[in-house]
Amino acid sequence: MTAKHMLSGLKILLLSLLVTVVLLLVLSLLYYKLKFGTGTVTILVFFVYVLSCLTGGFLAGKHFQTRRAIWSLGFGLLYFLLLLGTSLAAGKEVADHIMNLTGILAACAISGAMGGFLS
Repeated sequence: MTAKHMLSGLKILLLSLLVTVVLLLVLSLLYYKLKFGTGTVTILVFFVYVLSCLTGGFLAGKHFQTRRAIWSLGFGLLYFLLLLGTSLAAGKEVADHIMNLTGILAACAISGAMGGFLS
């Protein structure tokens, strides 16, 4: 992997994080206006992660012309690791939510790979 590929991968990751931030801001505005339950918020945050990984996987697949699904899957896993690191840095107890983490890991990996298939 060259420095050019690493820089492109970082740009894709940052763009995907920007998608996450924008979607979470929209979600918080909807929550403020509509006052729906926390279960709904949890599901919608999950879909924000999926859409962000799908977007990043799609862009990774477009950039890396060979082995698109592998690169996109790697992007989904990197996105999950970034989420996990952010949660740990915020002081969240990860061991208590291992089933949720497993689902989020699978969703990030699958949606990232799907983005590569769609590119």
